[in-house]
Amino acid sequence: MDHSRPYVMLIDDDEDDLELMSSSLELAGIRIKNFNSGIKALFYLSLLSSDMDLPSLIIMDYNMPKSNGQQILLLLKSRNFLCIL
Repeated sequence: MDHSRPYVMLIDDDEDDLELMSSSLELAGIRIKNFNSGIKALFYLSLLSSDMDLPSLIIMDYNMPKSNGQQILLLLKSRNFLCIL
């Protein structure tokens, strides 16, 4: 991961929505990392080697199957990935 450039994490189970948001952010010159489930995003975050690798912003769908946005936010907070909620 390039520590010099912040990135946005997108989490959405709808591929069309994910593509729309990704395209818009990329056009604005923003680096992104896409995930189609909150569980995959949590797994990715758990593998990061330092806090410097964390995204600057997480944009997440609230209504997802298996684990919804609220459940993922609670897991992020409990693992200290989020400083505020």
